[in-house]
Amino acid sequence: MGFTPAGQIADYEDTGWRTAELKLVYDIPGLDGARLATGARFERYEMNFNIYNSDNFRAGTKRGLSNRSGGETSLSALFAQLHWELNPHWHLALGGRYEAWKSRNGYYSNDDAATPAFELEQVPGTEKEKFSPKFSLGYQFTGDWRLDYSLAKAYRFPIVEELFSQYRAYNSISEANPELQPEDGLHHNLMLERTLDQGYIRLNVFQENIDDVIESQSTILPGGVSIRTFIPVDEVETRGVELIANAHDALVENLDIRFNLAYTDAKVARNAPDPSLEGNAYPRMPKWRANLLATYRPTERWTLGGNVQYTSNSFGRLDNTDDASNVYGAQDSYTRIGLKTTYQLNERISLGAGIDNLTDAMDYVAHPWPGRTFYTHISYDL
Repeated sequence: MGFTPAGQIADYEDTGWRTAELKLVYDIPGLDGARLATGARFERYEMNFNIYNSDNFRAGTKRGLSNRSGGETSLSALFAQLHWELNPHWHLALGGRYEAWKSRNGYYSNDDAATPAFELEQVPGTEKEKFSPKFSLGYQFTGDWRLDYSLAKAYRFPIVEELFSQYRAYNSISEANPELQPEDGLHHNLMLERTLDQGYIRLNVFQENIDDVIESQSTILPGGVSIRTFIPVDEVETRGVELIANAHDALVENLDIRFNLAYTDAKVARNAPDPSLEGNAYPRMPKWRANLLATYRPTERWTLGGNVQYTSNSFGRLDNTDDASNVYGAQDSYTRIGLKTTYQLNERISLGAGIDNLTDAMDYVAHPWPGRTFYTHISYDL
């Protein structure tokens, strides 16, 4: 069978991000039990994605542009949250976040082979302003029980890849969607907590409804070429319950145990462009997840740890047709066991070693999860 090193080279050139945040927390004078947290945040993201033709991709030889796409986004935010212990039983939290988001300088390839220049199509920029309020009210019962209810509005703005990443490579096509709207979510959570002598048990019941959920969708064209684009789903509804238990000196002295178990039911509630998807499970949202972490300290310097992680299987596609297991593209269930030990040599230096995926289980999440992995580390505390 013949082989040629000719192909393509993908290059993310001036691609990256910058973030900055300033936060101030202080007690409000004259208002007992009241604390205010306020601040500002700035984020800037840039993508410049070039695909070059190459007569030897192994050597990294570039022989002219094949595709270009990119753009920028920025987000400026102001936020504040008041937490107020009204009395020994009632506590209140009120918050808000103002966000100003922009996309600009977007472009993608529109080359005319008859001209010497490599032509680009400019994408108009957009601006959005959103305000996200938050409310939480809690009651501390006489004794060890506590009940909290929280309600919040939240937005998720499109990222540069979803807006601007557009290319045609060897066997795949990606179509950007610069007109994407921010995801718009309403989130509820009811928490019941019992304090224990050496820890706590917590139960969360939650529901969220998110409009205009940005989802990467793909299909296979005749000839085996895949095409991907970002199309919003009108509404995704998620309901679930989570149990959390943390205990110190559990069963025996110096043994700490952390456990959580969550059931999540996420489904497509509305989708006017394709109503056949309504009622389907939302991709990459397993119904069951559980984690158990145990840490034992034989001495003050020596720590032993073990963990078990479980996740049920899920779908990777909105149409829920990808039900095969143990293949590329699958979203398999898995049970993974890990072991770890750490020894503190002195106040600043510690050594550690561990094993991830002890049983060497082979499971897939689009690609295979790593098999049995051994690792060591050394850390120095400044």
